[in-house]
Amino acid sequence: MSRRFGEIFHYGYVVPKLEEAMDYWINAMGVGPWFVETHDIPKGFIYRGKPVRTYCRVALAFSGPSYLELIEDTSPDETVNQTFLKDFPGGEIHVGG
Repeated sequence: MSRRFGEIFHYGYVVPKLEEAMDYWINAMGVGPWFVETHDIPKGFIYRGKPVRTYCRVALAFSGPSYLELIEDTSPDETVNQTFLKDFPGGEIHVGG
């Protein structure tokens, strides 16, 4: 537990394929239902010195007091999420907050 912010309740995972990740969480972990949204992040982000536009699909679910988010990056530009998944196949970015 964080002494400053309290318990962590939100977990985010960047995944290569949203449907496969949801299927895993439903069947292996018993978490669902999932609600899917599409996001178009506004312009203004720079990655490796170039402007990027970020598009992603997100699946959201609760498990007890925890809020889970699965993020699939569908951007045409190279983003930090795509670079991580390319450099670490089978890996995920985990963000809790």
